[in-house]
Amino acid sequence: MLRRTLIAVALVPLGVAPPALSRPPTTGHPPPAGSPFTTRAVNRAAARTWAARLLSELRLPATAVRVPGEPAGAGRALASPGFALTTPESVDDTSWWTIDAPPSKVVAFLRAHRPRALRLVDHSAGGEPGRIADAFWSYAAPPGLGQLTAAVQAAPLGGGRTAVRLDGEATWIVPRPSWDRIGAAVRSVTYTARATIVGLDGARASHGRRSAPRTLGRLDARRLAAAIDRLQRGQPGVAYSCPFDPVQPRITLRFRGPGGRPLAVAVERPAGCPSVGLSVHGRRGPALDELTAPLTLVEWMVSLHALRPCRANQLGSGPASLALAARRPTLTLTVRNRSDAVCTVRGFPRVALVGARGHVLARRRRRVDPRALRREGVAGTVILYPGTAAQFIARYATCPARVRAVTARIQVPGAARALEERLASTGRRVTPCRVARLAVSALATAL
Repeated sequence: MLRRTLIAVALVPLGVAPPALSRPPTTGHPPPAGSPFTTRAVNRAAARTWAARLLSELRLPATAVRVPGEPAGAGRALASPGFALTTPESVDDTSWWTIDAPPSKVVAFLRAHRPRALRLVDHSAGGEPGRIADAFWSYAAPPGLGQLTAAVQAAPLGGGRTAVRLDGEATWIVPRPSWDRIGAAVRSVTYTARATIVGLDGARASHGRRSAPRTLGRLDARRLAAAIDRLQRGQPGVAYSCPFDPVQPRITLRFRGPGGRPLAVAVERPAGCPSVGLSVHGRRGPALDELTAPLTLVEWMVSLHALRPCRANQLGSGPASLALAARRPTLTLTVRNRSDAVCTVRGFPRVALVGARGHVLARRRRRVDPRALRREGVAGTVILYPGTAAQFIARYATCPARVRAVTARIQVPGAARALEERLASTGRRVTPCRVARLAVSALATAL
């Protein structure tokens, strides 16, 4: 019998519209299900309602007979749900049935008559051939819930009869405590940032410089506070498959109220599975989950222009590397933040490969998939912390007998002047064909 365990993975839709300003907490009735500050009872009641609804929408053939408990003769095969939710904050509504039909036909009927109350996000079927069959369907959860699942298991009883277990399952979101919010009294926020570069292939990790503090005014501070106040807390027992990021930033935001009075301190870690730690008046709350948020906190800062584009005097170049591949070598070029501020770069640089006498041997003529950058939205912006770098690639046709390029002239979008990067660090000759066309990718975080 197959047992399936949930690994929660969230996809984060991106946009750039600023959030609405935060509002004071309501009094009297608790906020509705889905609010970060509702009560456990409200979310739990919503889970019970939806679990019962899913169970009622699982349809069996008309010849099925409902029984009050697990049918005798099935052993322990139907003792637990076939789809196991890892969080303890869950509701499972169950019913048992018997039917004169083989397990495979029972599951096939249910697959053709599954619940259709909400959008289907995942499904599967399996089992041990000839002994048991099972299937599950997971649905997009409404506000206040983490996941909705309908499941069926069927086990043979002998004599052509089958025992069936149906489950309607729902997980509910544990809300944040009511005090765990910044609120609308904020007047300013000061942020600093620092990035650690994780060592690869046994190399030691390196710690970048802490950025100089920068203070934002009332409007931006309230918008960032509102974005934090909308986050749900991390849920107990939920496991995430987090991507690896060699750049591990840490952004600290200090919110202040009237007269400069300290209100809250938020620490965001945007790499991997992004999260925020928040302390309000010195009281630390639960970790806040950004995976299901429209934007991470640092992406809100980009959309609000709290993180500004890098100026030319903030950037340095190098090193360069060259990968040979037949007649289309790949030249990787790098720009680095050498300032004490956090800044951003984005887009497709203009590049010229220049010979020893200063004449241009090749220029950028084509961008690699320019539509991809538009699709990425705010996520297509590269945030450069002090000491970190962005890179891009330039492909060109090579002619080994031609003149060697010694410098790459790089014009970062928005920067007033070009950077000069020596190509000697590649250890190979860069010999583009006459008037070669460079195919240039968009800037991305350097690995």
